Amino acid sequence: MAQKVPVAYERTGGFRESVRASGGEPSVRILARSKRYAGPYYANLFGIVEDDLLYSIRRLNCVNGNPVSIEMAFIPCLLFPTIEDIDVSVFSLYETYEMLGRKPVMAQEKLDIEALGARDAGLLGLEQGDLALTLECVSFDASGQAIEYVKSFNRGDAGGYTYTY
Repeated sequence: MAQKVPVAYERTGGFRESVRASGGEPSVRILARSKRYAGPYYANLFGIVEDDLLYSIRRLNCVNGNPVSIEMAFIPCLLFPTIEDIDVSVFSLYETYEMLGRKPVMAQEKLDIEALGARDAGLLGLEQGDLALTLECVSFDASGQAIEYVKSFNRGDAGGYTYTY
């Protein structure tokens, strides 16, 4: 069983920062990287044209060696043309954005619950159809520009979500 990791979002930070703040040891494994066209949904979200490219990264996040979440991030290449040159298994995406001149200062998040498909369930050590907490997050820089969209599937027994308002 994975260790429970409470997550606090009092400031904008990523997976690694949250895990370290809770006393855990984070690790990230890149499952896939690619480029794709934005299409209508992401073009509208990022204020770009449909033919602009997005850099997509699919990652498995672990705490103390145990898988806790799978995340898929979409990042506009127009805003971060050199993002492929940075090893995001070493640096967090938020660290990467800041290194490339667009520090995230706000995030809008949506929680939900979804059944896992066979592939994602296997990566998380669960069974197909098991429920996962899903988190959709859009991060913004200081100008209000959306700089990333992430959807993650999180083991319900391996974490939690705490917010302050």
